[in-house]
Amino acid sequence: MFDPTQPASRTEEEKLVQAPLKVILGGKEYSIAPLVIKYSGEWRKKSLPLITFLIQYSRKSEDDMQDGIEELFGTKTDDIIESFFEYGKDLPREEIELIATDGEIITAFMEVFNAFVSPLSKAVRKTPPKTIAKKASR
Repeated sequence: MFDPTQPASRTEEEKLVQAPLKVILGGKEYSIAPLVIKYSGEWRKKSLPLITFLIQYSRKSEDDMQDGIEELFGTKTDDIIESFFEYGKDLPREEIELIATDGEIITAFMEVFNAFVSPLSKAVRKTPPKTIAKKASR
């Protein structure tokens, strides 16, 4: 049974061979194909300020979260929705906006973000820092 609060389990092979990401929105399953290089760079550049904000917000203490809550609920939720649909550019946005909740879109956005970052973070973790430094200095 699908639990929208839990990340979808995808194998490493699925992540690397462009298997579509499955998300549930409004009780309906949708597939999101990974963006190809031509479009992913643009998506990354547009989404970087949002992702930076979310990372910084997640690191705040409960007392300090009050500072970002207005921005999170005011503009950042709209930014998350926009970023999600920019990544899932083939999704039927109008249909989804009529049946899905903000929480579902935010969960789906995090699925997209995790699927996008997972292969990169694994590659970086497997390469020792000295190797990266040596390659960069050549």
